[in-house]
Amino acid sequence: MSHFDLNHKNKLTLVKMMHSILVADKKEDAKEWQYFDYVCKELGLRREDIIGVEKSEIPPMEKDRMAMFYYLLFLTKIDQQLDAEEELRIHEFALKLGFNELMAQDFIELMKAHLDGPVAIEDMIAVIKKYMN
Repeated sequence: MSHFDLNHKNKLTLVKMMHSILVADKKEDAKEWQYFDYVCKELGLRREDIIGVEKSEIPPMEKDRMAMFYYLLFLTKIDQQLDAEEELRIHEFALKLGFNELMAQDFIELMKAHLDGPVAIEDMIAVIKKYMN
């Protein structure tokens, strides 16, 4: 994850957001938890590090916020389902990260269209370009 720079509080925020999405659908999925654990390890964190973390800290750099958002989006599609509760969380976190609600919806639709396979980088960039100021 060296392609973006998060401080410790930003990392905790990302992991806390991911955990919120993990439990949103009230279904246990081993692949989702594996991805969660992988991201935690890459960030130098453990699952239990988010216990008691109340305040979120959002990084100031847009590239870092977008990288966080990508991790959240990819988590939603790992189980090849994207349910209404996960969608609500994605919208909530998109706003917290400073992104347009319509852009979040376009990304959700993109994830839904590729639940069973990879999402082309070009498709993701096209969504971003659509909303650039």
